[in-house]
Amino acid sequence: MVKFPIFLPLLLLITFSCDAVKVDLISGPIRGKLEKINGQQVQVFKGVPYAAKPIGALRFQNAQPAEPWNETILTTEYSPACMSNTSQTTSPQSYISEDCLYINIWADLRCRNNPCPVVFYLHGGGFHFDSATMFNDTEIMSKFASERLVFVVPAFRLGLFAVLDLGEELQDAPYNVGLNDIIFALRWVQTEISKFGGDPKKVTVFGNSGGASVVSELLVSPAVSTDLFSRAWVASGLPILEPHLNLNTSDVIATQAGVSFLNRNLRVWPGFGGLYRTSRS
Repeated sequence: MVKFPIFLPLLLLITFSCDAVKVDLISGPIRGKLEKINGQQVQVFKGVPYAAKPIGALRFQNAQPAEPWNETILTTEYSPACMSNTSQTTSPQSYISEDCLYINIWADLRCRNNPCPVVFYLHGGGFHFDSATMFNDTEIMSKFASERLVFVVPAFRLGLFAVLDLGEELQDAPYNVGLNDIIFALRWVQTEISKFGGDPKKVTVFGNSGGASVVSELLVSPAVSTDLFSRAWVASGLPILEPHLNLNTSDVIATQAGVSFLNRNLRVWPGFGGLYRTSRS
C-alpha cells in the first residue's frame, strides 16, 4: 500500500500518452492522439486521406474524393511523402509514394469548445521537392497548436506528377494538378475542419518560398472561390510565374519514356526558354 502512490503517477502518465481522440469524417472515422505541451493538450492527426489515391487511371488527373471507409483509420504517423527531386532538398525523403494525398492536423483541444482560427501551411520546394512530412511536431505544437490555433499541412503532388505540361491541355493530362490538389485540400478544410475545432470562416493560407508563390496563385486564380480562405500570408515568394515553365522538362521526360506525338509544332513563349514544342494532336 505504501508503494501504490509512487507508481500511480507513472501509470497516469502512460495512460495519458496513449490517449486517443476520434473524428468522424464524411469519408469515414479516424483516430488521432493527444499530446501535451506548454500545459495544453493538442490533438494530432497525421496521414488523413483527403482525396483518392492518385495512382493508376488517376495518375496525372485532378484530385478526386477519397473512397469511403467503415473501419476507424489510425492517423498518428506521417503518410509517405510525395515523389520529389530529393537531390535538391535539404530534407530528403526515404519514405515516398505516388499515394501521398494526405493532410496533417495539429489542433488545440480547447478549440473543440470554442472554434479557433486555422493556419493552412504550404511547404516550399517549387513543386519539385520538400514535403508535408518534414516538420517537427514539437515546433508546430509549441508555436501554433497550443496557442488556440488549428495548424494544417496538406501534401500535394510534386515534380512531373504535379506540373506535367505537354503543350496543349489534354484530357489525360490537365494542367497544374499539383495546384488543384491544394485547392481540393482547401475545400476539404471547409467541409471537415470544424470537427477538429477549426473555424472554416477564419482560414489563413500561409506559404514559404515555393509555397508562398502558390499562395500568390491562389489569390488570383479563377478556380478559387472566395469562401475557401479569408487571409493570406506570403513569405519569400516569387513576384510572378511565367507560363509553361515545365514544358521543356516534360518534353524530355516524355521522349525518354517513349511517348510519341503525331504532330509537333514550335511556338515562341515570352520569358523563359525561347522555343517550345507546344502543339500535339
